[in-house]
Amino acid sequence: MITLVKVFRKPKYILVTILVALTVIAFAAWLPNLHLITKAMTSKTMTLWQKTDLVTSLLGSLQTNFTPLSRTIGFSSATTILGILPFRGQEFGFVGITILLLAISFTLKKINQPFVCKVKEEK
Repeated sequence: MITLVKVFRKPKYILVTILVALTVIAFAAWLPNLHLITKAMTSKTMTLWQKTDLVTSLLGSLQTNFTPLSRTIGFSSATTILGILPFRGQEFGFVGITILLLAISFTLKKINQPFVCKVKEEK
């Protein structure tokens, strides 16, 4: 926790953290719609305002990417297994976040530890 305080005392690191988080969220919304975005951006019939409006409105698609209807039309075994799970597959996201938090925690502990071995003092 002390390391986090040291790092986030500098405003530029807070800014970098926010920018990275927003970028990840944007890509999570845009990647499933990449074909639509490329078609719209190369379209000569859409205005710049319409293209910008489309890209920004796709940021709201995070909550609609996996609707109950899209899960019931799927015929793969993965869809069936995910449908059986209590959180409908969100468990994998929780496990991923937990692993990421553990990795960050271990990294923060290593930052405070020197790279040399401790030397015992002789009395």
